[in-house]
Amino acid sequence: MTSAQFESHEFVLVPLSPIHVGGGEEAKWLPEDYRLSGDRRFIERVSVRAVLSRLDPKLREDVIRKFDKDPQGFIRELQKRADGEEIVERISISPQSAEDIDLDGGGRGRQNEIDGFYRSGGRPTLPGSSLKGALRTAWLRDLWELKVRQADGRPPVKMPALAEWKRMPPKGRDSRAAKARELEQMLLDVASDEQATDTDPLRDLTVADAPLPAGATRIDKVVSWKG
Repeated sequence: MTSAQFESHEFVLVPLSPIHVGGGEEAKWLPEDYRLSGDRRFIERVSVRAVLSRLDPKLREDVIRKFDKDPQGFIRELQKRADGEEIVERISISPQSAEDIDLDGGGRGRQNEIDGFYRSGGRPTLPGSSLKGALRTAWLRDLWELKVRQADGRPPVKMPALAEWKRMPPKGRDSRAAKARELEQMLLDVASDEQATDTDPLRDLTVADAPLPAGATRIDKVVSWKG
């Protein structure tokens, strides 16, 4: 296909609940990566290299001398001195999460590790793949409601009750994933064999990443329910 065969459309998506897209190990912040602001309302990511390069030579030598004896104290000393552009990013944090952070001790619960939002080019970003998945889910919901209306209120297929759904295994032939795939194939009229990719109506849809503006993210607890 050539670019002339594609059309570009701009969508405005309004989130109805908090969104977290993890960035994996690369986005995980360790205690040496940040400090708590004085009012404990923000996490501040600090460039310790920038702080170290700003210090006058003698003070720099004194600070570096501490590294062998107390590496963590060395990092904390530089973080406390950070100011201006040496603070790379400030992210708000909930009071409950701030209580869990204990940078002077061993930490509680998550041991002071923070799972940061997915980033691209250093900025929090909603990946296009995640947005495409959300659009796909919204379209499937609309198609389901359309088929119900067309059938005078009767569901197009019998869906398992919630209690039965919970008892189904997550993977395998009779799993929740298999049932969801079967429903998706029916709603989108997708082939169930090796032609599935070719008959997928969303196969040519590309969704760009969406960089988030400053202040759009917040650090809070996330609870994952797996069954």
